[in-house]
Amino acid sequence: MSTSDPPTPSVSETPPAPASRRMAGPVQPTERIQTIDILRGLAIFGILLVNMEMFNQSMLNMIAQLKTPATLLDQLARWFVAFFGEGKFYSTFSFLFGMGMAIQFGRAQERGARFGRFWLRRMAVLLGFGLIHAYLIWPGDILILYSVLGAGLLLWRHARPRTLLIWALVFLLLPLVINAALLGLTMLARLAPEGEAMMTQVFDQQIANYRDLAVQADHIYATGSFAQATAQRARDMIIMYMAWPFMAFNVWAMMLLGVYAGKRRIFHDLTNHLPLIRRVWLWGLIVGVVGNFLFVYFGHISNRTIPSPQLLASLVGQTFGAPALALFYTRHGHKLRFSA
Repeated sequence: MSTSDPPTPSVSETPPAPASRRMAGPVQPTERIQTIDILRGLAIFGILLVNMEMFNQSMLNMIAQLKTPATLLDQLARWFVAFFGEGKFYSTFSFLFGMGMAIQFGRAQERGARFGRFWLRRMAVLLGFGLIHAYLIWPGDILILYSVLGAGLLLWRHARPRTLLIWALVFLLLPLVINAALLGLTMLARLAPEGEAMMTQVFDQQIANYRDLAVQADHIYATGSFAQATAQRARDMIIMYMAWPFMAFNVWAMMLLGVYAGKRRIFHDLTNHLPLIRRVWLWGLIVGVVGNFLFVYFGHISNRTIPSPQLLASLVGQTFGAPALALFYTRHGHKLRFSA
């Protein structure tokens, strides 16, 4: 990929526009990029597919892998969703989120409009929707995280494409560094006298606590009042916030890749960028298949809440396999545009 593009000019370098053109607002239907809209729809459908299993049980059941599939068909369905869906569609949506910010910023520059306040207002509204969704409807919300990271994304609007690629890779690798450090500390603790027995007891108690909390949550959601369910959602959100450090960096990395694509104007001119798109499609497929095989295989023989070499191998597969397959899906969305 070429990273020698000139930096995007700042707002101050853009000739001032008439006052009537300085208000940022929705684009006209003729200005929309159809491929991006198609990909958003594909991403939302995929997110629905992944989350369907979590709609009828506590989030803890999935996070701590407390329930095993009842039949072989159920297990195959879970593996299918994990291989093709888990982590891929929120990565796609994050990519499109960053690209959307870059496109809106570019249009604001063309009009001489102030972008910062406009974008922060949008993130504030998104935060409001996220809080309503998380605390009154379902705690598996991601809009709160998007609004927080989206506000921070504003700091990257002037970054060069090469800088965006470097930092996207850094943020993508950070969860692996965190998990490798946790695994190292756990292995050191097991080497101490009676350390193996102590760590086994700690993790067994942790799983037992998760199980008790999940049973309580399932009971409240099934039989409790709206007030009781709302209180339970608030407790579940605490657990979701604790999971943010292991998820936010991946989202952030894909957002930066989206800003990169927006600055390169790749989706504005798909024809001239087809060689790049084909390379991304090919490597996305190869890395995606290998990475997600590691993710599903080692994820099946490990527990997400207990540091282990198997879990780290699964996370390595997901770290590279999920974004790769997500980028492969964007190529598929490009093909949908021309077949529609």
